[in-house]
Amino acid sequence: MNTIKLNKSGAFQNSRVFGTLRKMRLSKALMQLFWTAGPVTAIGLTLGYYIGYGKMPPTELMIYFISFTVFSGLTGLIAKLVYDTTRGHLSKTRELDMKFVCGELGSLVLDIRNLQVEAYEGSESKREAALQLIRRVELSSYGVYLAFTDLTKDRKTGLILGRIHTYRKAGLFSYVNNMQNRFSPYISGQYEQLKASSPDAALLLNQHFGEVKRQSLRQGVVREPYFIQRIFAAVEKEDPWLITLKDAEEFIILCIELISDREFPILYFSYRGNWSVAEAFDSLERKRLALNMARAKGSNRLFALAAYLRESGVCDETRIPKGLKPEALAEHLFDELDQLAQSVRQDVAARKSTGELKEKKLVLKNGLKLYELAQQGYAQVKKAQEQYAAAIQRWDKESRKNPVVYRFIGSRWMRKGIDVRERTLSLSDEHKDELIRHLNWYFRHDGIAALLKTTKAQTADDDKNESDYYERCETVRRLVIETALVLSPMIGLSKPEVQRNLNSTKAIYLGELSPDQTAYQKQQLFEQLVTDTDNNTGLAAERMAHTMLNVYQIPLDDEAIQFLHLNYGASVENLKIMAEKAEETGGSTGLFQYDQSAANLQSVNLKPVPGSWRKVLR
Repeated sequence: MNTIKLNKSGAFQNSRVFGTLRKMRLSKALMQLFWTAGPVTAIGLTLGYYIGYGKMPPTELMIYFISFTVFSGLTGLIAKLVYDTTRGHLSKTRELDMKFVCGELGSLVLDIRNLQVEAYEGSESKREAALQLIRRVELSSYGVYLAFTDLTKDRKTGLILGRIHTYRKAGLFSYVNNMQNRFSPYISGQYEQLKASSPDAALLLNQHFGEVKRQSLRQGVVREPYFIQRIFAAVEKEDPWLITLKDAEEFIILCIELISDREFPILYFSYRGNWSVAEAFDSLERKRLALNMARAKGSNRLFALAAYLRESGVCDETRIPKGLKPEALAEHLFDELDQLAQSVRQDVAARKSTGELKEKKLVLKNGLKLYELAQQGYAQVKKAQEQYAAAIQRWDKESRKNPVVYRFIGSRWMRKGIDVRERTLSLSDEHKDELIRHLNWYFRHDGIAALLKTTKAQTADDDKNESDYYERCETVRRLVIETALVLSPMIGLSKPEVQRNLNSTKAIYLGELSPDQTAYQKQQLFEQLVTDTDNNTGLAAERMAHTMLNVYQIPLDDEAIQFLHLNYGASVENLKIMAEKAEETGGSTGLFQYDQSAANLQSVNLKPVPGSWRKVLR
């Protein structure tokens, strides 16, 4: 029997060797080597030897140095040839993988934004699109007019905001101030109308109208609060629906920043001195962070449930407005779930189509699960409060026995006290390669890109398939969870202090991102945006100062305020307000702050789940 043997590796290896030789330009390299080993070495050796010994060097010494230079150079050339042939191509592969991943991440951000708008219909879809434009894109005056016209359904409001934007961009702030005084009653009326249906939209209207000067979005965009906490809550509970699409977008942007070599400033504090005081300090900080996490769990799960009900089409933003406080949101969510349960009960009694009924039951089942997770989150708060109160009492006791030298930054001659420090958080080259390999595998082999590309075609045809929409959302959430687990050991993403500092930074501005850009253009855009983004630690410094002042009773005097302002960009006005409030309360203690937070938490009271909800799911 005749057989055919295919051998690719030999030819491939030969082409790689010849390719390496072409890149090295061997003739040029050899010419440089022999020129250096011959005349250059001879002249250098002769002059050096004559200056040192006052005579010409021996012939044997001349031959030795020339031979040494030639053989050393040839050894270096051979080593470089071997490396470029065997391992050097990997650097090229890494560059190609990074370019591919940057292109896919950019497309994924656009696809997630499209999914967020796709969850709404009619006028609500128009409002969501307008909200995204205002938050994420540096609009022209006409763009501002269109966005606010769609947002408020009022052409006059759009014209007013567009004109204000035009004069603001021209630097005519006195005229902007005059227009604000002139149209303030009209915009206030629009604000009150919009506030009832969409508090988030009303807040944006108030901000764009009320500010004389506005910081450019190109210097950074405010992040979605607590998006990292919700992602790890989804990991803990094995429930991806705890992650909203907005959280997924924020996390993908964070990945883009890390891959593009952004360095995040991290502020943290520690105690030096007596071991018992240090232990009490660390315990108090752990319990305080645990209490904050417990508080976030309940409210974040309520927000996730609200987003899920909107995405599933059970309700729209008019019935569950964005921007509600957890107390009011809990009431709305309970009513929506109760109405959904009644609708399922009526459909069962009327024996309606099984497909529609099955869809409603699935939404009710997932909604009930999220509601119960929120109940569990608030149940954990009481235990965290008790532990935090005990930690405060221990800190007060130890700090009185061993008075702490309070300072905001360590003076080198002071060895005891609370020390505030700064470090940077970024990915090392090894970790960045690992993250790129992880994302590259998902985009090439897991079908994420193909799934989202089919989405665009279906959306263009206005043929919205609910089950397909859920599949796309589920795929995005699964990618976010898997990537978060990869990032966590690299940068300590699960640590509360890291999450707190990342939430205090601004995200890069991606308003210039478009679907028709190539992967290379997106990569260059990301690198430029990372350079342009404001890395100011002002907000992080203010939050840290609030904690140090109200929990640890560290005095915020003028010297400390100036230091935080000059070194970290904290607002002098905000810091003075903090200090004045502390003085008004008569030097409030950490326990007083704990009592205040406890009172706020007790106001969120989730109703028990009626047995009728579970009954209709059987």
